[in-house]
Amino acid sequence: MRLVGLPTEWNPDEGLIPIDVQDVDIHATPEELQRLADFFSAAATSAATSNSSEFSLEFSDSKPNAKTGSLVIVHVAR
Repeated sequence: MRLVGLPTEWNPDEGLIPIDVQDVDIHATPEELQRLADFFSAAATSAATSNSSEFSLEFSDSKPNAKTGSLVIVHVAR
């Protein structure tokens, strides 16, 4: 598994440039954690039964500087 993230700093010239991350800390409400768990479960089930290889889930915009909400994207390795 490879974890890729985006910095919270928005660079107007370059946008958000992906970076490899070693560790992931999740700061979420119980409802957000349940939504994330449901998302991963549904993505795994769908990936196992179809040819879909990308799934995404967006949370509300908690970092206005990033110009986007928190986004989780899963790319399925085949």
